[in-house]
Amino acid sequence: MPFDSKAYYQKYYLEVSKINCVCEDCFKTFATLQTLKRHQRTNQKCAIIKLHQQLQEKEDKVEKLSLRELSRVKLLSSSSEGSTSYNMSSPSDIDFEQEPELKSYSVFNYLI
Repeated sequence: MPFDSKAYYQKYYLEVSKINCVCEDCFKTFATLQTLKRHQRTNQKCAIIKLHQQLQEKEDKVEKLSLRELSRVKLLSSSSEGSTSYNMSSPSDIDFEQEPELKSYSVFNYLI
């Protein structure tokens, strides 16, 4: 039987390229890295699963942040019973009013 180099190299490179990859999102198994990349690039079901997971992670982060903010507000409200507070919308707060001559000058005047 003669040596068929074409068949030998086809089989060799097919075996070398097989590394059993697993998709992180849908947990499908693929024989080569190339098929895994193609699956991640083109498979819509996998993309939907991935986007759903990202959305869930963001919602969890927002929930954790809102819980932190809620606890921080509770701490601030309990500790600020005797402190002075300013109402930013009130024109009577002298600390936040600008002088009348400064109001006419704005940042836009300096851009000319």
